[in-house]
Amino acid sequence: MDARLKENRSRVLERIARAARAAGRDPSEVELVAVTKAVDLPLARALFDLGCTDLGENRADELVAKEAALRAERREPRWHFVGHLQRNKARKVLRLAHAIHSVDSLELLETLQRLSVEEGRTPGIFLQV
Repeated sequence: MDARLKENRSRVLERIARAARAAGRDPSEVELVAVTKAVDLPLARALFDLGCTDLGENRADELVAKEAALRAERREPRWHFVGHLQRNKARKVLRLAHAIHSVDSLELLETLQRLSVEEGRTPGIFLQV
């Protein structure tokens, strides 16, 4: 499995580099986020070990579980929360996420703003328009 992941990652990075250069951009400015939704911890671990330091998750409870397991192994990816976030799970995601993608309502944005102050954390926020 590791050889296949390594090959796939290399192909994706090559495509990113070609696309960036074609757009007149430096490929190092593009972040690759390996989304681990619907994959188990060993695969997430393998992705991190291959150099995918930005991992994405779409379920708050999975993010919490994978983050704790990898941190216990001294692996600390930058976590991205992708997909719909419920306001009642916003605090646990805010505590762990480097970035929260798809903020889809003013209410959620206001909740995240309030929690950011309370928690002293300011993750990147991507608004869904």
